[in-house]
Amino acid sequence: MIKNNGLANIGLGLILVTAFALAGIAAYQSIIGLADLFAARAEVVIIMAIAIEFAKLLFAGALHMFWHSLPAWKWIAVGIIGVHMAVTNIGIWSYLSSGYTLQEAPVAAVERQIESLDGRVVSYATLEEEALTGLTAMDTAYQQLVVKRFVTRAERYEEENAAKRAGLEAQRDAARAEMRKLDAERDILEEQVVANAAKLGSIEHLSAFTDGDREDILQIVALFTLLLMLGLDPAAIMMVILFTSLLSKKIGAQDNNPLDDMDDEKKDVVKHLDEIGYLDNRKKKK
Repeated sequence: MIKNNGLANIGLGLILVTAFALAGIAAYQSIIGLADLFAARAEVVIIMAIAIEFAKLLFAGALHMFWHSLPAWKWIAVGIIGVHMAVTNIGIWSYLSSGYTLQEAPVAAVERQIESLDGRVVSYATLEEEALTGLTAMDTAYQQLVVKRFVTRAERYEEENAAKRAGLEAQRDAARAEMRKLDAERDILEEQVVANAAKLGSIEHLSAFTDGDREDILQIVALFTLLLMLGLDPAAIMMVILFTSLLSKKIGAQDNNPLDDMDDEKKDVVKHLDEIGYLDNRKKKK
């Protein structure tokens, strides 16, 4: 018999509130996740998901409370609860996994921009190298003419190639200017990478266990998501079953103890009759 009904009622109330809190959080994530999966029919999916959440909890509580008095079709209801949980967890998975993807997307986008800049830097470095090679070749040819004391030919060679030299110098200077500009842009993008990576929080620290491999990090994120799923919807179902179990015991204890409805004087009389064996004799006569 439950001696402290007030404390028992508070405990039952806390269990029920916790169950609905877990179910509410799971429902919120599931509804948004399912709506994202079926965005073209989001309003219908939202209504359906809300109905599924309520039906699942009522099914679980009612089946547990009246299990022994229900016919064989109760196993069909158990299967339906399993389907409802699967639908809910699919929505939760969609919601939570998209959360990490949305956080990671800006970092990935900026990294792609950095890769593009690096490719452009390489192309400008190639242009600079070509210009320097041409200028070096011209300087070498000029010096060879001077060494051979062909001063007139050297001067004529320099005059004839003045335009070409100017073009190569312009190419070299332009390539260097573009590379400086790209380096400045790259520094800005690197700062964005750091800022966006900071938003990922502790997820970035997973690289210490995965050698920085993105696929491994995604696997760990998926594992965390699965653990969160198990802590929401299945936990809510178990809390509802626990509530109905304790409620059934409480109701049974009250029904099996008529003394609870008697005042102290009547309880003393019944206790005295029990002690002298009067009640046992009455039972035997019946």
